[in-house]
Amino acid sequence: MKWFKIIIILLLLLIPSFSMGARRALLIGVADYKLLPSGLNSKGKPVTDLRGPVNDVNNMKRALLCYGFKEKDIKILINSKATRQNIERVFRQWLIEGTRKGDLVVFYFSGHGSRVPDKNGDEADGKDEVILPYNAVPSGGENIIIDDELGLWLSMLKGRNVIVIIDSCYSGGVVRGVRGKVVSYLESTPATK
Repeated sequence: MKWFKIIIILLLLLIPSFSMGARRALLIGVADYKLLPSGLNSKGKPVTDLRGPVNDVNNMKRALLCYGFKEKDIKILINSKATRQNIERVFRQWLIEGTRKGDLVVFYFSGHGSRVPDKNGDEADGKDEVILPYNAVPSGGENIIIDDELGLWLSMLKGRNVIVIIDSCYSGGVVRGVRGKVVSYLESTPATK
């Protein structure tokens, strides 16, 4: 809940400063995963479905409605609707093709995140951060969205006012590569307790 209060404060500060162009938001929440492996993560803890993402998306929608968005401005993909293919299609059609310079774009993801070996050598630590759609195959790396790919999508939003919020493990590096190119960069680190 603490992070949600922070987001509300950020929205209060950021949204009024943007021009009065169109507003569009894509809110994604994945709590129940189709192919979540049974077993342990890298810290020896069980990998499980999540409890909060659907509530997170509903709370984010309410916050956006309070700050000038209309129902028609918001697309939501929850659980089985949030496949990798649907996320890419809706991002392209709704956010890239459906907006223009000066518009306000919000991309929000709540769900699992992870790291995979870097394939193109652009990561100093040798790992790419990823977000996991509903149909992701974490062990095989299929249907994941790699930070480089999300960065490419975001770069297609040049000239828009873009807010990206990723609520997942390893979210700190997901948009780091596009800092200064597409979006202003504000990173939040998790509380220790």
